[in-house]
Amino acid sequence: YLYLLEIPWGPLATMGFFSTFNETRTFRMLVIPAFGFVVTQTMAVFNDFDPTVQDLMRKISIQEDHDSFDPMKGGARYNFALSNILNYRDKELWGMWVARWAIWHLVFLSATSFKLSILPKHMSWLPMLHCACMTGVMYSGFRQWPDRDTYLTYRDNFLTAHASFAIVVFMQNILETVMVWWPEKRTRTWIGCGTWGGLVALILVSKIPSVQTALEEERTGVFVPFGLIHDSVHNTFPKELLTQTAVLEVFEYTNFLLHFLVVWHRSGVVEKQIKAGTFHPKFVFPWQSLPKLPASGKKKGK
Repeated sequence: YLYLLEIPWGPLATMGFFSTFNETRTFRMLVIPAFGFVVTQTMAVFNDFDPTVQDLMRKISIQEDHDSFDPMKGGARYNFALSNILNYRDKELWGMWVARWAIWHLVFLSATSFKLSILPKHMSWLPMLHCACMTGVMYSGFRQWPDRDTYLTYRDNFLTAHASFAIVVFMQNILETVMVWWPEKRTRTWIGCGTWGGLVALILVSKIPSVQTALEEERTGVFVPFGLIHDSVHNTFPKELLTQTAVLEVFEYTNFLLHFLVVWHRSGVVEKQIKAGTFHPKFVFPWQSLPKLPASGKKKGK
């Protein structure tokens, strides 16, 4: 890792994004998370579609029906939500699970330690809370249970905890982005309107019959990645469920991508503001002292 940071990268070092490629912020906030996403998503896809391991996956399955697309029966098969790459939708080989969790702990610790290196000490609780909730989302999605009965006994409780941690993370991503890392009023307005307006537009588009039909074809084996398997047995489930999962996936990716990009882009500015004493985030709690305003220089009349 340290060796990579020292590489000048030749001509790439003068090309836009690549000019920052050897900076710590790029590796910590973009490269490591992107690596984690691609690797664990690939692991999930091959767990589901590689024909050489399908019999084994069914044998060790703790779901009611490993091949089902129903989220409650099969763990949301062929669903690309972030939850399904933090943890595979069913029990997987222990070697795969260890690698998956090791990668995501690296991602969480990378982002958290970078934020801690930028923000003042009295705000260190903010990245630590973010890290705790992200790990909470992952831990509450644990599926390496010894058998199906044990899993089903605790499933609903774990799903409740999972949803609770996820809501906190999503809200913190939005608030931390526009109130700490980029608190200018114009930026808050654009990001806020864009996020919620885009979500509403996405929901409305997902209700269009032609879009629902396209999602049904894409999610039920007609366009299977790598052409490994076409499922003709468990390939139907409600279109409403399809649109809900698709909207959730887009929201999750947009939520995290926007947050990580803003932290990456603004970290240098925030660091300079902190050193200059001009850093005034909008995220203030009762136990934090409000920033002191500069004196006006005017004296009161006698």
